[in-house]
Amino acid sequence: MTQAEAQQKVREAGLSIKINGTGEKVTAQLPAANTVVAAGSQILAYCDTDPPTAQVTMPDLSEMSYSLARQTLANYGLYIRATSPVSNAAAVTVTSQTIGAGTQVKPGTVVEVTVIDTSSQGRY
Repeated sequence: MTQAEAQQKVREAGLSIKINGTGEKVTAQLPAANTVVAAGSQILAYCDTDPPTAQVTMPDLSEMSYSLARQTLANYGLYIRATSPVSNAAAVTVTSQTIGAGTQVKPGTVVEVTVIDTSSQGRY
């Protein structure tokens, strides 16, 4: 697939794309094709270059807002998927994650998180 084709397909899926490398043909991507990720996630496309292979350490996402957890994972080349819909990422807090903090994972790994909406807590 060419860079232009990849960009079009990713945008049609409601995602963004970052191109790595200078080639015209996409030779790899993170996460892998057909992986379910959060809406708006950034796909990493590699053009005539290889994706990173060194494992990274899964961070502890507990008590983070969904938006902070998502950004934290992106900084490591990882992806997030919530177990329930997220309507306000700043008002939703991560309560658990499927891959434990400290676990070594490959870039492109998707971690599923359980969240709770904190915007209405304490209101009567």
